[in-house]
Amino acid sequence: MYDGWLFAFPTLTVEAVDLQEGLPVEQASMSDYAGRVAAQACRMPGPVALCGWSMGGLVVLQAAQEVEPHSLVLLEGSAPAEVQGYSPDVQLVGGAFDPEAEYGNFPTGIAARRESLLARAERKRGISVPSLPCPSLVIASADFPDERGRALADLYGSELVEFPQLRHFDLVLDCAPRRAVADFLGIRATP
Repeated sequence: MYDGWLFAFPTLTVEAVDLQEGLPVEQASMSDYAGRVAAQACRMPGPVALCGWSMGGLVVLQAAQEVEPHSLVLLEGSAPAEVQGYSPDVQLVGGAFDPEAEYGNFPTGIAARRESLLARAERKRGISVPSLPCPSLVIASADFPDERGRALADLYGSELVEFPQLRHFDLVLDCAPRRAVADFLGIRATP
């Protein structure tokens, strides 16, 4: 997903963390994923900015509580409980699911891989992240402009950039959101 990002910020060290690497996906939790991001961030030279897309947005929100990054970028991140609410009746079950069967086909060239039912259930139940320790940017598309855009930005007092002409996947595939991230970080990006 982040291939286009690795070279878009020539003055930064960019790491794309594989949240599932070495984990049995059937047992992976959101805390497992956040731990992966926090561990990688702690190995990087500071200051560190965390960036997450979709479910990865909620992962970096969780990781930020441990890492205390310089800044945080949410590309239409899954909303915390403070925005989506709590659903304690959601059962936490292990296993894996096919995201294309659940959400529809991925764009050409993007391979879907099995995802954790446990992590999905945790998100649906609600994960609390009441505040952030750093400045933040929320980027939204036409797909989730409110819950994953305006409401998220309002909760954290984040800068908000909306791309109503883009869809959810476009936020990582199109170069316009990268330019918005570069502007927020005060650096130059390459196309």
